[in-house]
Amino acid sequence: MVDQNNPFNQKPEVPIEQPLTPTPPPETPQVATIPTVVVSEPVSGVPKWFYFIFAITLIVFFAVTTLIVLSITQKKSTSPVAVPTIVPTLTGEVAPSVTAKPEDPIISKFNDQGSSDELTDIETDLNNTDLVELDKSLNELDGQMGVSP
Repeated sequence: MVDQNNPFNQKPEVPIEQPLTPTPPPETPQVATIPTVVVSEPVSGVPKWFYFIFAITLIVFFAVTTLIVLSITQKKSTSPVAVPTIVPTLTGEVAPSVTAKPEDPIISKFNDQGSSDELTDIETDLNNTDLVELDKSLNELDGQMGVSP
């Protein structure tokens, strides 16, 4: 038994002779699938602004270099050096006197060393060298300077 009052049990009111066709979805606007890329004109060579900046830099470099070189050369040439001039005046004939240098006997003994490279000659020179006087002089100098030997 079928209840005719139940809305679920009722037959559709569409006649059976007409088939049901689905309704198409609403159309969406077509989006471009290929991205658009904006490209500037191809650059040929170096831009003009680079040449301008390069020229300004060169001019500044050469100007500074020139100023430095000029300041260095002018300092050398403009700074006079005081050189005393000695003017000899002769008041009479004065002959230069030659004074003899006093000979030190210890030093003259060192100059009397032989020039041979034989072992016996070198040994003889060492035995003849007396350093006692030299040691005494060094001790005197140390005493004058306040240094204890």
